[in-house]
Amino acid sequence: MRVACERLAGGVCATWGGRGGRIANALARTEGGPATPIGPAARGARRRRWRRIASRRHTDLFEWAQRDIPFSLAAELQRRLLPSAYTAEGGFFTIAGWLEPAHDAGGDTFDYSIDREYLYASITDAMGHSTEAALLATLTVGSLRNGRRALASPAEQADTANASLLALARADRFVTGQLIRIRLDDGTAELVNAGHPQPYLVRDGHPQPYLVRDGRPVALDLATDPPLGVQARPYTAQTLQLRPGDRLLLVTDGYLERSAVRVDIDGILASTLDRHPR
Repeated sequence: MRVACERLAGGVCATWGGRGGRIANALARTEGGPATPIGPAARGARRRRWRRIASRRHTDLFEWAQRDIPFSLAAELQRRLLPSAYTAEGGFFTIAGWLEPAHDAGGDTFDYSIDREYLYASITDAMGHSTEAALLATLTVGSLRNGRRALASPAEQADTANASLLALARADRFVTGQLIRIRLDDGTAELVNAGHPQPYLVRDGHPQPYLVRDGRPVALDLATDPPLGVQARPYTAQTLQLRPGDRLLLVTDGYLERSAVRVDIDGILASTLDRHPR
């Protein structure tokens, strides 16, 4: 599973409302330039996209169309934990996530939320690969969302999820994860790493010793707290300053395990800098 987020130098700003996702206003903006209205074709495409998103709430047709093999029960539970849309774009960012293989996973999840001030994102990996892992993931994601919707910081969300797992999960079960909150105004990111693989940061055109080694992106060297559900202790957030054009990639250990040994994350990131983060 991977989640990629990009803070752009320019982009598209849109406001929408209503049950059907009706677009109220849409503006295209480039860095340092004036805002100009989006054309009728682009506005119509956005309107149709939001209608499809709204329609998903009332039918299984979209689910049927996306499945060519049966889902396991664990994967069905896990799918309910994912955001309704796997990608989103705003004025200064793009966020995208994916699960592979989506039909048989159980403990991996990603989630995000956007408000006027922040972009929130999380990636978690519950111990195991079964229905029990999916149930553990359900408890974790529910706790994180509950804290986030109460405007909790990433560290406070981690504290809440940790307390829930300690109280309700088996003593030998745990969840690793990364929680991030990015201030949209200036790109300042708060990140909590709970025993999870390090994220990757690609800074195109601004190579830094701790970001690039031998011309290739490398994992960030961030402090790591224990996994959620291991011990009662407060979690701490670290600050990361994102710049226009940065790409931040969060992965679960499935990309690092033996079955994924042929996945060259560093090489893929280095060779796809000119592509859209989706």
